[in-house]
Amino acid sequence: MTFKFKGRPVTKTRLGWWLRIFLTKLFGRNVNIEGRETPLRILPWIHKGRLLLMGAQHEFLQIYFTNQYTTEVRAAPVVLISKINAPKTAKSIYHIVLCHQAPDVVKAIYQKHASLSNKYNLIIAYGGPRENYDALSVREKYFIEDLSLRGPSHLMCHYELLEGALDFLSGDLSEHCFFFSESDLVPLRSDYLEPAISAMNAYDAQFLGKQIRDITSSNNGFFTDAVSKGTVGYKSQDNELVNRRYFHCLGCFFAIDGSILKQTIEECRKMRGLYFEVMFPTAAASTGARMLSMDMVSDYLEHIRYRPFFTMQDVKNLESKNVFMIHPCKGNDLIELIK
Repeated sequence: MTFKFKGRPVTKTRLGWWLRIFLTKLFGRNVNIEGRETPLRILPWIHKGRLLLMGAQHEFLQIYFTNQYTTEVRAAPVVLISKINAPKTAKSIYHIVLCHQAPDVVKAIYQKHASLSNKYNLIIAYGGPRENYDALSVREKYFIEDLSLRGPSHLMCHYELLEGALDFLSGDLSEHCFFFSESDLVPLRSDYLEPAISAMNAYDAQFLGKQIRDITSSNNGFFTDAVSKGTVGYKSQDNELVNRRYFHCLGCFFAIDGSILKQTIEECRKMRGLYFEVMFPTAAASTGARMLSMDMVSDYLEHIRYRPFFTMQDVKNLESKNVFMIHPCKGNDLIELIK
């Protein structure tokens, strides 16, 4: 018998993560980390000769030996985008927003983005019911047929999100750059993509995301079930297993340069069945693209995360601090924001 929680199977991996979270909240301590305004709750744990800092799985931390007996935990160095003297891009920028809500909500999302800036070409990629798509009075749009978009999040595999972008390209593909985001990512400034554009220019990156790292059992529970199911083994045409590195990113915001878009789509087709937050960066890396995780170079995406949700009061506070964009924002708060 399989138990489910919020529509997802309760696997050993998920139970393991819940146990880690419970132990950290129960026995962990608030630790002041250099470079952070608020403390981080951490529970040190020694396992098989390795030091694990439970509670810090999604933080970039560095441990220094201050002498032969003592250590010190610090945040990884941050290079603010404003300090990078990157040339202005000559590429046309397409921002594709993935939506599935009712037509009136999607139109409000479209108008929210469009009201902030006309520097970006805004496109709606719609994954809801076909009748809702037909009723959507937005000119720049395309429909995603892939039904996995409407299934459990851990089974999503919709490379049509990338494929549909090709219909909006003309001329040399390398002259375009695509930014993709989910509908509950809310921009707060008119130049909300500029730091990401500058970073891609400065580091000559063809794929940009947040948290591009190798897949391990430690992040499997949050981002994909593919590891435990054995579906990450990529097989060539002669069915021999090929060793490769698998990357993941938060699918709520990432970018692909037009120069690798077609090759990335072809690689995605080979990995059908793999969760898209793993599929897209892994496919891009397979083309030889230079990968850039914004976490390593900037705090620009600090307010784009998996959970918890932002409230309206959070938004008001962050707007006063000139934050570029936030995620996630759900339900009535999202509707109030965009309308």
